[in-house]
Amino acid sequence: MEKNTPKILMIVVNYFDENEVRKFVLNEYSKLISQDVMLIIVDNGSKNKKELQDVEKNYAGIKLLISEKNLGYFGAANWALQYYNEVHKQIPDATIVCNTDISFVNENFLLQLQQII
Repeated sequence: MEKNTPKILMIVVNYFDENEVRKFVLNEYSKLISQDVMLIIVDNGSKNKKELQDVEKNYAGIKLLISEKNLGYFGAANWALQYYNEVHKQIPDATIVCNTDISFVNENFLLQLQQII
């Protein structure tokens, strides 16, 4: 990883709310999609996995991890971080763990974060 281009990992934990995930991706993640960020959505036992899989297919930079059981909030976040580390053989420069109800009022938030790290 080049020092000039920090990698930012955003982990979103979902529990039984596929509509909130879709809303988050459409309203918030789409603002950040051109920036150097990877989004991992961890699904904790939702019923409608097809809808979540469609989100993963239709948006670049999104990885969906599906758990058949509820891992809990931090268990799911830890699983996503372990996945990222195994696949990319490195840790991200910054990690944001959030719910789907987060709102990025400042669309330059991640650019500003990259300048700090």
